[in-house]
Amino acid sequence: MTERGESVTKLLISVAVALLVAGPASAQFKMADLGTLPGDADSAARHINNRGEVFGTSGKHAFLWTADTGMIDLGTLDEISSSNQPTAINDRGQVVGVSVNALSQARGFLWTADTGMIDLGTLGGPISRLGTIPQGMNNRGEVVGQSNGRAFLWTAQTGMIDLGILGQIGPTSFSEASAI
Repeated sequence: MTERGESVTKLLISVAVALLVAGPASAQFKMADLGTLPGDADSAARHINNRGEVFGTSGKHAFLWTADTGMIDLGTLDEISSSNQPTAINDRGQVVGVSVNALSQARGFLWTADTGMIDLGTLGGPISRLGTIPQGMNNRGEVVGQSNGRAFLWTAQTGMIDLGILGQIGPTSFSEASAI
């Protein structure tokens, strides 16, 4: 990446964070460069929660940024994970996302400060290219998304529950839950 490209990326991240933490129109804002993880040339903020915690990607790693800790690398599911993409954060600082391995297989993860990154599993069958992709999470830590083409609800108590497919089920049927 060129020096100009890095500057543009940092500017866009700063603007995104400032806009995401915006309160009432009369509030004063301060731009902040979140930086990158060591060895990475770029980073991108994706979402912010009500506590001002930001998650995004730096290089191919997911990160969580707080004013107290700065940027934290959320790690990987295993040694063959090639990239991690966070998809949602709640107000407890829990992050869900998808980890893609070198075989292009998608596996959903939940990250907490206590447990680190854990695999959410699948709705049966081998991990496919569709894999498990979490799309939303609430403040109770309940996660929704799709696994192997079927909508799911995941909780720490029950694990992954198949939410089914509406209508006629056929070889191209697909369902997904995107918010909870």
